Amino acid sequence: LGSSVVKNHIPRMLLLWRNAFPRSQKELENEKAKGDAFTWQLTMDARTGALTALRSFLSSCSDIVTDDLIRRLLTPVEGTFILLPSIPGLVKSFGAQLRASGAMLKLRLYQTLCLLPPKSFESNFGSLLRDLVSEFTLSEGSGTTTTSLLRSMCHHDDSILFGSWLEETDHKLIEDQL
Repeated sequence: LGSSVVKNHIPRMLLLWRNAFPRSQKELENEKAKGDAFTWQLTMDARTGALTALRSFLSSCSDIVTDDLIRRLLTPVEGTFILLPSIPGLVKSFGAQLRASGAMLKLRLYQTLCLLPPKSFESNFGSLLRDLVSEFTLSEGSGTTTTSLLRSMCHHDDSILFGSWLEETDHKLIEDQL
C-alpha cells in the first residue's frame, strides 16, 4: 500500500500489535490456565500473523519509522519474549501440533528483529541469546526433532559433543535421502 496510505493507520496497527501479545508474565499465566490445544493453535497463529504484519510494515514503510515509533513497536516484541520460554511447555501440555506454530512464531520474531536497530531491543539480548542457543543445540527437551543442519557442518569426530542423535541412524539415512 505504501507509506502514504499506511501512515494514517499506524495508531490502529499499533493497537492491534500491542493487544496480540501478553503484556506480562501474569497475563501469560492467566492465558495458559484458560486455553486448550485448539485455542493455543489459534493464539500462536494470530501472534505469528501480527509479527508478520509488523515485519512487513518495517520492511515496506521504513521511511516513516521513527525512534518513537520503534519504541512503541517494541511492546509486541517484548510480549513475544515473554511467550518464548513457555513454548516448549505448551507443546508438552497440548501436543506436538503446536511445535510448528511455535517455530513459525520464533522465525517471524527473528525476521522482525533483523529489521530493528539492535540498540532498541538491547534489554532482551539475554532472552534472545538463551532462545538462540536452545534453537541451535536442539535442547528444548525430549520432544525436539533430530532434524538439523548441525550434523552436516561438524566433523564426524565431534559426535561425542552432541550426543547420540548425531550418530548414524535410520533417521539420518532418510533425512540425507530427502
